[in-house]
Amino acid sequence: MPITNPTDVWSKKLRNHFKDKPKLQVEKFLNIVEILMFSKDNFEDISTLYSEFELEDFAKLISIFNGRTVKFPTIDEFRANIELALVFYYREFHNVKDYDELKKLIPFEINSISVGNRMAKLTKDIHAMVMKEYNEGFFKENKIE
Repeated sequence: MPITNPTDVWSKKLRNHFKDKPKLQVEKFLNIVEILMFSKDNFEDISTLYSEFELEDFAKLISIFNGRTVKFPTIDEFRANIELALVFYYREFHNVKDYDELKKLIPFEINSISVGNRMAKLTKDIHAMVMKEYNEGFFKENKIE
């Protein structure tokens, strides 16, 4: 018999409890949960997050972070990272080195100087991570040279 995650068991019980209930009852229950969860000052931002998820998914999210503080990127940081990831993807996996060709492939306006600087930092960071893994991690443990 496989070991079951207690959160999965709890989520299943909750889902089963409400599966045959009228929608209005479920909404009332969720309103009570919202009042209980978000009446505290330190949880005011999470109410917006809560409203975007189904209860079961929100419970899973809480179980993953379990009281830890999470900092989300700004929308500009998120977009910049998506753009950089696209540039990296096309440059490294599709060997597209020409900037004009990259501009055609990427559905966003990109700044060549900014992207170039961030690509240099990303390449340096990736190299450092590989070297750290080589010196301390998998490669050292498995004597791969």
